[in-house]
Amino acid sequence: MKTIKYCLLFLLGLGMLSSCAYSVYPVSDLNRKYESAMQTVEELTAKSQVHIYLSESEVPGDYELISFVNWHPVIAIPLIAPDGSQRLKKFYKKAVLKAAELGGNAIIVTTIGEFKVINAHDLEPIDVEIKSGAKNDVMGSMTLDTFTDGSINDLDKKKQSKLVDALVKEIENGLKKSKTLEETDVVSSKIEALKDYNDSAAKPSRSLSKKIKGFEKDLDDLVGDIEKKMKKAAKRAETKEKIKSKLKKNPK
Repeated sequence: MKTIKYCLLFLLGLGMLSSCAYSVYPVSDLNRKYESAMQTVEELTAKSQVHIYLSESEVPGDYELISFVNWHPVIAIPLIAPDGSQRLKKFYKKAVLKAAELGGNAIIVTTIGEFKVINAHDLEPIDVEIKSGAKNDVMGSMTLDTFTDGSINDLDKKKQSKLVDALVKEIENGLKKSKTLEETDVVSSKIEALKDYNDSAAKPSRSLSKKIKGFEKDLDDLVGDIEKKMKKAAKRAETKEKIKSKLKKNPK
């Protein structure tokens, strides 16, 4: 108990000492950490939608303020997870993801850990390459929300095209990586949202319709494969149980 008590006092002392030290967050390091941290399709989609500004004067044109946000790491224990290193590594990422969640298209950083989420007029999407090999969270999508809530229809054609491309890539990745029927249900909802969007257009895209039909066929094949594997697994489990039961009845 004494050892634990001394360790806690030691860590507390370090925390008190660190609070008196300078915290330096080079902008170049923040940018570099941000670039390496954004890896999944959903993160890259948010990156393409949300601009980062370090002052109000950098924002081109007028904007509406959506919210003030304060972010800090959940864990901040010296030596284990220093607050400063977490802020340097995660701040831009956390800010951009939160802005995308709140419906903003830009943030204005006021200080490390604090920022404004805004909706700036006439901002073009950021050109972000979403590679087919990018990590994909099959079970989630911020892009899908813009289709299901109809907000995509309020955007100009160029922004709509970017979101369509992003959703197409999510579907492609989902078809490659889904391993369960639950995951295929999510992919199915994305395909359906894309189809509804295209069908409701004044002039539906023939090429997109063809792509959607291909997705639907691939999804049917995938669901069939998963169901076959599930049946085989259930049969193997049933056979094992029968063998175990026989061994119990007829022990050597």
